Amino acid sequence: MLGAYLNGEAEMEEVIDYDRKTRLYRIFQDKTVSDSGRILDSEKLEHLLEVCRLKADYVIIDSSPMGVTSDVEVLMKYADSVLLVVRQDWSDIRAVNDKADIVRQSRKDFSGFLLNAFHREPDLMDGTPGGYGYYGYRRYHKGR
Repeated sequence: MLGAYLNGEAEMEEVIDYDRKTRLYRIFQDKTVSDSGRILDSEKLEHLLEVCRLKADYVIIDSSPMGVTSDVEVLMKYADSVLLVVRQDWSDIRAVNDKADIVRQSRKDFSGFLLNAFHREPDLMDGTPGGYGYYGYRRYHKGR
């Protein structure tokens, strides 16, 4: 869809989808695109994002992981701010630091990290996941 527009095979109106339920405009890429760096670094994408900024309060660009393709570094030039998503127990801290350095060097606003697939530890006081323990709020509900 996005690739079809950027390659001149579709019109902008054909690739922008509006979901009435969520009231979100969405643009999807359903197929792998060869030479994605070339088509992402284009006036067509820049124009598409300008139109999106006129229609929406926020434009969120979701991309493949930084270590997988160079697309992220190309897309960062269109972003106002960058948020790195880091998966717990998966991402190597050195790689995370390297990616954060790339964002900082781009001179873009770095919003920080979002921890994905977070594993919550059980509460040590009472053994329940996320509980407050006896000394937390629960004591007020036990008929003190």
